Formats: sequence, structure tokens, C-alpha cells
Amino acid sequence: MVKVINYYAGYSSAFHGFLMAVCFLQGYNHLATSKLIAIIYFAISGISLLALCTRYGLSVVGNELLYEVSLLGKTLKKKNISAVEIRKIEFKRVGWSTKGAYLYYSKNHPFPLRLINYKPQEMYDVLLLFAKNNQIPVSLQEEYEDLPSGMTKNS
Repeated sequence: MVKVINYYAGYSSAFHGFLMAVCFLQGYNHLATSKLIAIIYFAISGISLLALCTRYGLSVVGNELLYEVSLLGKTLKKKNISAVEIRKIEFKRVGWSTKGAYLYYSKNHPFPLRLINYKPQEMYDVLLLFAKNNQIPVSLQEEYEDLPSGMTKNS
């Protein structure tokens, strides 16, 4: 039986909540003077609301990673990435206290999959173990702290 581990992430609710509130108030204030500017502010407020409701998921299932993007509980994108498809995983610090990983897969896909703000933080250790077990090249940035024992900066 294969053990499934699920992790979830989302963007900062404080930033998007603040942006949404400010843009909504500015849009309301501009309704009387300029409808176009008010519509732009309301659009930015709506986009911030959608960003608040977006959820990212990652599941480790055997030799596969299942990546999912959902909005209000509806799946927008679902991607199964096998260990064979993954070219490299880079572990970096993102900001002062946030760990992050960039997953490079498939030669036809030039941009990495950003794995940032996932909870709980042990997801990055599980991802590092996944890479080690499947002989996936790993790059660890110097600032990336708390290296597991037995791992070097470039494995």
C-alpha cells in the first residue's frame, strides 16, 4: 500500500486582504468622478479576492508528485509528475523565514514549478527525501538552513 502525503499552500491573506479593501474603498470613492478608474479599482479588488480563494496542493504518492490548483474548491489544474520527468529540484530561501523549492520537469516545460508557502514545513524535507530516493539532482542554496544529515549542497 502506497502512503499518500498531502500538503497545501496559499498566498498571504494579509497582503491580499489589505489590497482588496484599499482598492474597493478607492473604487467606491471614485464612482462619482470617474467610472473607468472605479472599475479598474473594483477589478483589482476582485482579482485580490480570487487570489485569496486560490489553493495549491501537492501530494507525494510513491514515485509521483500530484500538483493541483483549485479555486473555491473547484480544481483548475491537475498535474501528475513522475520522478522520471523531473530534471532537478532547487531548494532556496524565499524571504527571511520561508523555505521554497523550484521543481524543473520535462524539457518541453521551460519554467519551474514554484513550491512556496506550503504547510506544514516538513513538506520540503519530504521532497528532499523523494529526490534522494529517486536519484533526482538537488541544488541547495547556501542560505537554505536545517540541512538533513547526509545531504550535501549539491546531491
